[in-house]
Amino acid sequence: MKHFKAMDDDSNNVDVFNRLTSSLLVLIVSYLPFREAARTCILSKQWVDVWRETTNLEFNENFFVKPEETKENQMILRNSFIDFVRQFVAQYPQKGIQRFALACSDPQAFLSDIRNFVVFAISRNVRELELDFSDPTWREDSLDSHQPAFELPLQIYQHKRLVLLKLFSCRFDASRFTNFSTLKSVSLGWTGISVVSIKALLVNCPLIESLSLKKCWDLEHFEISLPNLRLKNLVLDNCNFIQDWFCIEGPKLEFLKYSGRIGHFHMSNQRNMVEADLDFGMELEFDDVGSLLYDFLQEFYAVQILTVCSVLLQDYAPPFRFNPHEFWSKDLRIQRCIRSSLKVVNVKGFRGTLSELYVLRYIICFGDQLRELNLYVANEEGENGENRDTYMERVELLLKFIKRHQQLHVSVFL
Repeated sequence: MKHFKAMDDDSNNVDVFNRLTSSLLVLIVSYLPFREAARTCILSKQWVDVWRETTNLEFNENFFVKPEETKENQMILRNSFIDFVRQFVAQYPQKGIQRFALACSDPQAFLSDIRNFVVFAISRNVRELELDFSDPTWREDSLDSHQPAFELPLQIYQHKRLVLLKLFSCRFDASRFTNFSTLKSVSLGWTGISVVSIKALLVNCPLIESLSLKKCWDLEHFEISLPNLRLKNLVLDNCNFIQDWFCIEGPKLEFLKYSGRIGHFHMSNQRNMVEADLDFGMELEFDDVGSLLYDFLQEFYAVQILTVCSVLLQDYAPPFRFNPHEFWSKDLRIQRCIRSSLKVVNVKGFRGTLSELYVLRYIICFGDQLRELNLYVANEEGENGENRDTYMERVELLLKFIKRHQQLHVSVFL
């Protein structure tokens, strides 16, 4: 049995990092975010230039350009940013890279440079490519569309090693994605795209497991129904659909996040669905779409975690005499998913309205598998002047009711 003697004398302490080879140091910084990797240059002389060999390259204009600056100063700082990228790329050693990410909100004056940066990434066999040319001032709830600021160079369509692709405000041709046979994750945003292009993308890239569409337009509707589809994660975030009609058949789908308007949803073969995050904030009133909403929620019978916005629980004025207390206490129909599979409930924008409290009481009483309830308290004032103090008082009332359900863990987020 070996015994080790502790050494308190600082002179005998050994800096473990001094024993590491430069290749191991590069491997370490490559696991860090680019900005943090750059900060390692102050650790010691040994680390001064290590960060320049990281295989995780992330160039974000926010490192240089601040939104509070004037337009003139922003352009000067953006020039400095592009100069930095240009010099970094020119001095980068002859080796492959894992990730190349570039974000620039106004690229028009630097299109030639940006093409060169993308070609550089391809020449180094990049595995993860992220290009974001969207402007942070664009409003996600606006119906305005913005012309893509950059067109994908033709060279990229010949690249066969991509596993992740993110394109924001970037024009591309999905029919050319025939070489992306290893692609597993795709994020598209702030661009026009058709249902035909989405189908071509999924056919040409059969290994895709994650698909995210953020603020896309020109979509007639949304439909994915392909044999052997491997899709596990699907995000539809504030996209503009010509028709609010959705058909999703994904036997391996585990996570769905949807933000937008209520429409006709048909989801088949969703036995493996684990989590759904639903935000209908774009819907002002539910008076005419109550049945659609009911049918929509029925599709998520298998989910274990359901996150909904408080708009889903807003007060509804029926065309007949309605007593909420009687409705939620007599002849209740208990949904199978409530008893058998629902484990986590997240409520965003909680105000503690009568409708919210009745729905939560229903879920808590009959949710045999329910283990976690997360309440995200609203920031906005209510119609009758209620504020956060009012909402917290209602939280306390709910907690008193929950005490009898000892297996339920409740978290409150302010």
